[in-house]
Amino acid sequence: MKKNFFLFFLICILVGGSYLTFNYFNTHKSLNLSKVTTTQNAAQNPASDQTVGALLSSYSDLSIFTNSLKQTNLDKLLTGPGPYTVLAPTNEAFSLLPPGSFNYLQQAQNTLIFKQFLEYQIAQGSVTTNLMANRGHLMTLNGQEAIETVEGNNFSLLDAKGNRVLILKSNIRAKNGVLHIMSKVLLPQ
Repeated sequence: MKKNFFLFFLICILVGGSYLTFNYFNTHKSLNLSKVTTTQNAAQNPASDQTVGALLSSYSDLSIFTNSLKQTNLDKLLTGPGPYTVLAPTNEAFSLLPPGSFNYLQQAQNTLIFKQFLEYQIAQGSVTTNLMANRGHLMTLNGQEAIETVEGNNFSLLDAKGNRVLILKSNIRAKNGVLHIMSKVLLPQ
């Protein structure tokens, strides 16, 4: 009887361990950086000698984000020594926010809330998608996390509200950090 119980227990451990191992590797099998939008070379070598702040200004499709950073003086931070990781939403991403919410944030009496909202799009350090995949999360300047996920060939982040935000273009290097262009605005708690 004890022998049968021991055998049953051993089989349960082996089956359970196999399931957990399969599930883990099935979930994390796509961490191949060759599938990321930019090349590994682009992630290792700065695109230019510009700061992340200056690099942001060179993308016309990031003008809403860039102007918002100027409105809250965060643009000055991104021209400093850094390093910083910027998760920059496109202009189209701002149009996906609930109606009136962005206008509300931009009002003078909401400057602090607006700044914290934008700080959720920035992290300390130079974090490429490879580092995100190894860490599994990214701590932003406002103190909240974004969780990195991989689905097929796509890298994305889960924001504090549980929304999946696709990284459209990744690992754009500057002299003081790295820029990732996002499909949506990351929403903090």
